[in-house]
Amino acid sequence: MGFKLAWDYDSNIPITGYRLYMSNKTATYDSNSPVQIIRDPNTKLATISGLPNNIYFFVVTAFKDANDVFIESEFSNEVNSFLPQPTIRKCIGMNE
Repeated sequence: MGFKLAWDYDSNIPITGYRLYMSNKTATYDSNSPVQIIRDPNTKLATISGLPNNIYFFVVTAFKDANDVFIESEFSNEVNSFLPQPTIRKCIGMNE
């Protein structure tokens, strides 16, 4: 089981790519341990799979890596979700 995450970024600002962070607690991320590094600034979608049932929190950063200088943006707004995804079932009344 897993998640598909998508984001927007101002394409007028030159970057090298994105770093995706994941945690089981809100606002608790290790900037030295991204769960995924995307080295294509045009890619704005990531898939995280193989996760056990739990609650997950995610943030993304943009980064630029040039001339031995690494610059990373602040964390994006946080999103979260649960695994397994809740199942929505239609409730049928007695008269239906």
